Amino acid sequence: MKSKLYLIIVLLFASFISYAQNPVPNPGFETWNNGNATDWVSNNVPGLYTPVTQSTSAHLGGSSVKGDVVNYSGTNIPPLLYSAPVGSQSGFPITTSYNVLRFYYKFVSSVANDVLTTFVSFQDINNNTVAYGAGNLSVVSNAWTLGEIPLNYTGTNPTNAVISFSISNNTGNIPAIGTYFLIDDVSLDISSGLSEANNLSIGNLYPNPTEQQINLPFHLNQSGQTKLQIVDLQGRVIYTLLDQYLPAGDYRIQEDFEILESGCYLFQLQFENNIVSKLFQIHQN
Repeated sequence: MKSKLYLIIVLLFASFISYAQNPVPNPGFETWNNGNATDWVSNNVPGLYTPVTQSTSAHLGGSSVKGDVVNYSGTNIPPLLYSAPVGSQSGFPITTSYNVLRFYYKFVSSVANDVLTTFVSFQDINNNTVAYGAGNLSVVSNAWTLGEIPLNYTGTNPTNAVISFSISNNTGNIPAIGTYFLIDDVSLDISSGLSEANNLSIGNLYPNPTEQQINLPFHLNQSGQTKLQIVDLQGRVIYTLLDQYLPAGDYRIQEDFEILESGCYLFQLQFENNIVSKLFQIHQN
């Protein structure tokens, strides 16, 4: 009996430590004020349209946040939600170089190209971006599913973080009525075991930075539907390199980027519900 009690105490203490290390404010969307999630900002306009609302469907606890595409005066308005603690203009404070954003979600798309777009960025004390990650989830999930977005670092010593969730359309069209997401239990983690745990990984890109051509090796531990896209730092899809069923194995894609302007982009590899990404830079002459 004593050993069981000790185990329970240890587990509760470990759970408390894990929670205390998560800097995301109101991560489970349990606290709301006047229809808005505390420490989060949405594109709701009271009296006109409210695409972001509280939901009683929750992964843990009593509530989550729901983002619906709504119609206002004949125009579809997709939801936008981003972290902004009260009194903050630059996100929430962090003191650790976290490696991955994790959250639980449900996603229902009424048309084929609507996606759940997630973006996270870290800034330093001078408001320079030092890390970021982005992902577009297109697989419909009616059950709570773990989403993971890895962080790509271009600098050091992050002091602030911003996280956003929205709905967009891969073809550039306005998202459709009937598409919605549920988000719950958002966290930042120092764990770096993302790729191996999710049955896929991206190897070292070369050359990187590049003036035009780059080689992208990646590995699939399992066979399945695989999508590889180029996205910008706002999470917008530039174009899709492949979207097909692939057997398990090692692959290498060689791509020319004459159409891309100089700057930073992400290779985004999606296998079923899992996403990994890797930063690359283009220096056009």
